[in-house]
Amino acid sequence: VDLACAAAGAANLALYQQRLDQREQAGEPSWRRTQGEARREWCRHVYATEGWLYAVQTLRNGITTNTFLASTARAGASFDRT
Repeated sequence: VDLACAAAGAANLALYQQRLDQREQAGEPSWRRTQGEARREWCRHVYATEGWLYAVQTLRNGITTNTFLASTARAGASFDRT
């Protein structure tokens, strides 16, 4: 059962990525393209204003958030399911 669930989940993710790529190639907006544009704009702002402290703080906040989310997901996965 676990292997079947893992295979179904992997197939679902692969299909999602394939459809997202097709839509992006067709020129449709997507969250991935929007995030990429936001990152480029952020980099332009940092370079234009020489806001290096701002950049370091933003990156630190992103790392902290991702660490928190990963540890929360790991803690949730460790509960006994019996």
